This record gives sequence, C-alpha cells and structure tokens, in this order.
Amino acid sequence: MKIFILIISLISFTFANYIQKGNYKIDYTYINMPTSPENGNLRYSVILRRDFISKVVDLKNAKIIDSNSAVGLDSVIDALRGENKNLDIYKKHNSYKIVPKDNPNNIIIVNSIEKINYNYNLDITKEREKELNRNYNSWLRMGIKSYTITIYDSRFKRLYPEGVILKIKNDKIIEAKDVRSQNNISIDKKLYPTLKKLFGIAKWGIKDAIIDYDINYFYPSIIKLKNGITIYSYNLKPL
Repeated sequence: MKIFILIISLISFTFANYIQKGNYKIDYTYINMPTSPENGNLRYSVILRRDFISKVVDLKNAKIIDSNSAVGLDSVIDALRGENKNLDIYKKHNSYKIVPKDNPNNIIIVNSIEKINYNYNLDITKEREKELNRNYNSWLRMGIKSYTITIYDSRFKRLYPEGVILKIKNDKIIEAKDVRSQNNISIDKKLYPTLKKLFGIAKWGIKDAIIDYDINYFYPSIIKLKNGITIYSYNLKPL
C-alpha cells in the first residue's frame, strides 16, 4: 500500500511540474462509464499559454468552444498542477488516467501533452487527423485479424433497425446476422464496413463529421456524416 501511494505521489509530482513554464497543447478524453454507443465520449484539445487557457477545441464535434464547456478540464488542470488530492493519477505508456476518488465512473485520459511555441496555430482538421491516425495505429498494434462486431447503419434502418452482427476475417465479411431476429442474413458485403473501411469513412468525413472512438479497441464507434448517414459500431469481440 505504501509503495502504491509513493508511485501515485511521484506521478503527481512529475505531472505537476510538466506545465509550470511554457506553452502546451493537451489532448484528453472524458469518459462517463458506462456509456452507450449513442452518447460516446467527450474529447478535447486545449492550448495552454503561460498558464492561461487560450483555446479549447471539441474534437468530437469539430468546433472551438468556451473553456467552461469542456467537461473535465478543471480536473485535468488540477492534476497537471498537482493541486487536487482527490484525484488518482496512473501512467500507462504515453498517456495518463485521472480518476476522481469520489466518482470513479468519471475517467479522464490525457492522451498527449505537447510543448509548443507561443505562436502555435491549432488547426481543427489537422488535430482530428492526428487523433484519427493515433487511434488507427493503436488499433493496428493490437494485431486483431478476426472479430465480430455489431454495426448499425442508418441507410439500412428499415431492413435492420437494430443493426447487424458481422463476422470478419482478414478484413473480409464472412458472415452476417440480424441483431433483432438473430438469424443469419445475406447482405451485400461491399455496402457494410469492416473496421478498416470505418477508418476510411472517418478520414473522408474528418472535416465536419461527428466521430467517436472505442476506448478499448480504438476503432470509430460513432460516425455521423454531414450528409445524414450515421454508423454505430460496438461490441467488438476478437476471435
């Protein structure tokens, strides 16, 4: 127990000293557990100039917002400064997980902390492209070649109002099942996306689509395109 407390203290000290001087870009994800595919998570990119929040981008909805509208930002700043003792902080690879002791269902993942120059220009589309690439590379590193996944595609809501369960092997759909009836169905395999194609759709709509990512497997779990097409992807099970 003492060792655990020491580790948390050391991480907090490192975290707190990270932004004492200079200008930084901080990307983080706010997760309310459990969450439904429709709600997803909240993701932000924050520009901190000399300890002052100068810009906040809602990465999910591709727009600049007021800092007061960024859910979880106060906890992120408190954790970076080491000012809130009611936050547990864990380091995992190149990211940090912040968990409020009084509400462990509200989790914050600090995906990156990047030192920038004062004149750094935050381009929303480029930031979303970076986020997409980060998630795509994380998905590839998992090395999952075969899986099942549930897909709801608004284009086919009359035929399959609750979506379909796809069985995919080496990026090819080999089986499909109607979620509602649980019966095997015959579909045009070119119309339904594998995860590789989902990343392609997200890239195509990166400028103005609403995009969310699965927190465990990193694939696009929500894509709402400007043309009205909506795709939910969830319940991935590696085979």
